[in-house]
Amino acid sequence: MTATPILPSGVLPVATAIDLVQVTAAETAQVQAVFDASEDFAMLVDGFPAPPDEAEKLLAKVPPGSDPGDKAVMLVRLGTANIGVLDVVRDWPQRRTWMIGLLVLVPAARSRGVGARVLATVDRWAIESGAEKLRIAVAPANIRGLRFWRRHGFSPVDVSRSGPHRLERPVIGF
Repeated sequence: MTATPILPSGVLPVATAIDLVQVTAAETAQVQAVFDASEDFAMLVDGFPAPPDEAEKLLAKVPPGSDPGDKAVMLVRLGTANIGVLDVVRDWPQRRTWMIGLLVLVPAARSRGVGARVLATVDRWAIESGAEKLRIAVAPANIRGLRFWRRHGFSPVDVSRSGPHRLERPVIGF
């Protein structure tokens, strides 16, 4: 079954489960379609739309000192619709800390509880894998994103006046 690349504007299908599906090189176009549908996010954090090779770059990029096998890029699916992209690196920047490198949702999926459901899934996955903390870096211009992460218990760490806001919280056990 082929997933729908994006949701039509303003439409959120009824489904009970949010699925996270690990991406391989074969799904790069589906990730890129989410980036293209989320142009407002790229404009907010980067000042320009996502380039046509953004998905390929995301799959290839790993933080310094981390192992490529510790990185997972996931499509966020609701039913058959690809509604977001999640990037997670385990044991970075330190052991038992998972870095959420990116969580972007298409506009039609925002402010509907989808992000919270994705985060709950990441919590379950992280705790089952022995993680103790989750970390995120939020671009200063992304005020809504910063509010989301703070609302879900993330607190500032490594506070600096410039660069992204770095937030962290313990993994919530289930």
